[in-house]
Amino acid sequence: MKRRIAYAGLRMLLCALCLLPAVAFGAKAVDIADPEQALELLSRPGITVLDVRTRREYAAGHLPGAVNIPLASDDFAEQVGKLWIERPGPWMVYCRTGSRSTKALPILLRAGVRPLYHFSGGIVSWPYELETP
Repeated sequence: MKRRIAYAGLRMLLCALCLLPAVAFGAKAVDIADPEQALELLSRPGITVLDVRTRREYAAGHLPGAVNIPLASDDFAEQVGKLWIERPGPWMVYCRTGSRSTKALPILLRAGVRPLYHFSGGIVSWPYELETP
């Protein structure tokens, strides 16, 4: 019994230590308001583009190569964690206007996503062609 408690305590301590650098060093996302900068990011090898809008919004049109995980999903953080394991490297997150993606930033940073870019203008400011399923 004491071993289980000690193990659980050690596990909690290790989890806290993993988050410490993000908190201690003020890790944050790089804000990208310019669609041309966002387009340049899309051409980088290994970039993951995360669309946090609803499935319906995503189906209506999304940035090229974007993966959809709606922020409103009950398991948003869990899905992000799984995707981060599959696709480490630079990420860019966006939504319609920048509001939902701003709310997603702390969750993504806690998951360890680095570097993280935030297309704060959202898809409403995207002048280029969109992908549809």
